[in-house]
Amino acid sequence: MEERIIFTKFVTEDEIFWLHNNCEFIVLPYTYSISSSGPITFAFAADKPVLASDVSTLKEEVRDGVNGVLFKNCNAQELENGILRMIQEPGFLDSMSYNIGTEKNNRTWEEFARQTYSIYKSAVN
Repeated sequence: MEERIIFTKFVTEDEIFWLHNNCEFIVLPYTYSISSSGPITFAFAADKPVLASDVSTLKEEVRDGVNGVLFKNCNAQELENGILRMIQEPGFLDSMSYNIGTEKNNRTWEEFARQTYSIYKSAVN
């Protein structure tokens, strides 16, 4: 498995694009809450499923079995099980990539504006 894994530290924007375009899925084993879903945005832009710990922002974006897999924060066994599920379950990655591509069509500025308008309208009424 080692030949299939790339561990990174800080990467440039060009490297980010290359990594996302040349991987099967993204692993985000955060141990604490992050304030941005930037890594997920990059992954989903490339139609790549995400294996993520169940910390705040990550669990808000990753829907288990739909566009990625969630595992219990700081649980190495669940992380391992998630990796194995991603690489061993036939058709799983393809199905999630398809779902991500479909969901991207709903993440337009028009849809965001429609939802925002709806929220404000309900708050006023």
